[in-house]
Amino acid sequence: MGSLNPEELLFTQHFHHLNQYLHYRVTMKVTALIQNKRAVVVAIGDDRYLSRLRSSGIRPGAKIELVARTSSRGFLVKVDDTRLVLGYDLAEKIRCDYFT
Repeated sequence: MGSLNPEELLFTQHFHHLNQYLHYRVTMKVTALIQNKRAVVVAIGDDRYLSRLRSSGIRPGAKIELVARTSSRGFLVKVDDTRLVLGYDLAEKIRCDYFT
């Protein structure tokens, strides 16, 4: 195989960085979300809460938005069209990523 021309080399380097991003993307907890910015649920970190969160509509792939932080360390979130309050410990278990 011959050497790559500059255009092919640039594409190869860009594809490599994109592939790394998709495999090692950094996610954040609900507690770290920016208010009124939509994100998508990537994972739920504790299986003990999985069924309760799923019944509330929080599951991987669901759209979530931090509406407000409450005075008692709670988080008012909007999941699809439903609003609910999560305690700090539960919000720490939900991993999200912003839309690009």
